[in-house]
Amino acid sequence: MENATKALMIAGAVLLAIMIIGVGMMIFNNAQGTIGGASTKMKEQEIQLFNNQFTNYEGSQSGSNVKALIGAVITNNSVATEEGNEDKVVSFNGATDSAALASERTKIVSGKKYNVTITYNNAGLVHEITAEVSSGSTK
Repeated sequence: MENATKALMIAGAVLLAIMIIGVGMMIFNNAQGTIGGASTKMKEQEIQLFNNQFTNYEGSQSGSNVKALIGAVITNNSVATEEGNEDKVVSFNGATDSAALASERTKIVSGKKYNVTITYNNAGLVHEITAEVSSGSTK
């Protein structure tokens, strides 16, 4: 009889241990979901921060603003190239390297108005920017 009682106590302890392990695994899985959600939120903020340096120039802009935009593209592309992050290289009217972008900048007339259009890649990052002279531009 004593052996049966000890066996039942051991079986109860084993079941209790299994339940504690199960609860621990459940808590761990929930924590992983929270951590994964936080990293996704951070990635969205990084994308928004990256895009903000260009999206402020979208729409009708003066020539001087377009020149400033090209300066931002040149700076961004040199940093992205140094870091080896080709997804963050932005083209302006088809140009991506500094010399071609500088050439594009010389074509911009400060007194004219330009329509700036932004295209995004699959990751949601600004990929291509185009600027055309507005039809209502007088100079």
